[in-house]
Amino acid sequence: MLRTEDLDVAVLVDPNRLVQALENLFSDAITYAGEDITVAVGLEDRCPYVADDGPGIPSDRRGEVFEKGYTTREDGSSYGLTIVRSAVEGHGWDVGVTVSDAGGARSEIVDVEEAEQRGNRLRVLAGRIAGRADRLDPAVSRLGAG
Repeated sequence: MLRTEDLDVAVLVDPNRLVQALENLFSDAITYAGEDITVAVGLEDRCPYVADDGPGIPSDRRGEVFEKGYTTREDGSSYGLTIVRSAVEGHGWDVGVTVSDAGGARSEIVDVEEAEQRGNRLRVLAGRIAGRADRLDPAVSRLGAG
């Protein structure tokens, strides 16, 4: 389940796959954004997002980050964002990266309303991911909900 204080959204999802996708997006944000970061997890127009205030992703690389085999680290597995894309596309949605309001990366799951119109129906309330932040990385300095 996802939660925000001021928004309840009902959308059909496979909760395990959606949570896994959001965990991977969150994990990447805290891995690549730097030492002292703020990560926001939220919903906007039914679309979940994970945004940070790190250095962001160069515009010429944004289309590649969800491709199998893409990594910027020697010890990176390259599977995290590929799993995200698979889970998201399995719902009939899409995922992409833009610039966050803070100038960092903003990964967002889009076309959620369209998928709902095709008949998908599971409930999602928007932040389970935020509640699992300590399990992902106890060194996270701050977590905001957007």
